[in-house]
Amino acid sequence: MALAAGCDGIPYHKDKNASSGWPFVITAENLPPGAYRKNQHQHMFAVAPSEELRCDENGNTYIHKRDPTSIQPILMMLSDELLTGQDFGFNMRDFSQPLSSPTHHFKLFTILLFFMGDYPGQGKVANMKHAGSRACHWCTHPFEYHSKGHSIATKTRRHLDPEDPFRQDDAFTTVEDRPQPSMRHHDETCDIAKDIDGLKGAQQEKAQKQHGVYGSCFLTLLHLFNLIWDITGDMMHLMKGTWGRRIVPMLKGELDQKRPKKPLTTYSDGNGGRTPYDAPELAAREKAFDLAKLEHSRVKAV
Repeated sequence: MALAAGCDGIPYHKDKNASSGWPFVITAENLPPGAYRKNQHQHMFAVAPSEELRCDENGNTYIHKRDPTSIQPILMMLSDELLTGQDFGFNMRDFSQPLSSPTHHFKLFTILLFFMGDYPGQGKVANMKHAGSRACHWCTHPFEYHSKGHSIATKTRRHLDPEDPFRQDDAFTTVEDRPQPSMRHHDETCDIAKDIDGLKGAQQEKAQKQHGVYGSCFLTLLHLFNLIWDITGDMMHLMKGTWGRRIVPMLKGELDQKRPKKPLTTYSDGNGGRTPYDAPELAAREKAFDLAKLEHSRVKAV
């Protein structure tokens, strides 16, 4: 069975200031596309709290909200279970077959294909930095300081081939003659992580900042799992942010076509309160809204 896992920080209630946590979910990719993303076919195997109890100077306890410092202990338990599924399999029963059938009892072997998360989640899963000068998960392109708490990747033309016309075009202020940044590789990153695990104190912090790696990731114990390319961005954020708001409306020709807003039934009285519209004016506003909505639907259909 092919598995995919994912994690993200979410609030437990609509109020973002309420309690929150990091749920970890596994899905079975062998199921049909319409089934494996439904809640009843997903397995939440752990939740990491995003808060902890602390004591102040007077000995009083209070709740301190923060993301998990490390999720590697959870990944250690997950890796242990997945290694069992890869090497030995799990004893299963097929109830569609009669009990006397030799295929009623069988071994189910599993393999983790990829792990999904937003960019901070990717960093925590891989035990790598997701901010700062070495924030790139896939290459060694150094990020540059932009503002307090923000670093960005600039001068990205260096990723092009040396003879690419865009490298030589001085319309981009200067000709880009710097070498291409080297790509990160699974084995090399694992070796760096093991070296960092053996350091302590200031030496370890210096190495972490230099390489953008905090230490070893337990997922690297799994067979065929690639630390660089098998930890991917989650489609929820990509669909919602890029595809849902920009690309899909652009392809439909709706990018500049704004949906009409439903008219208000009250108006401000200037004293902090609101007064209802009278019946004729409200009816006229509703009629205008229905016409605008009909026109919007017609444009959308075209």
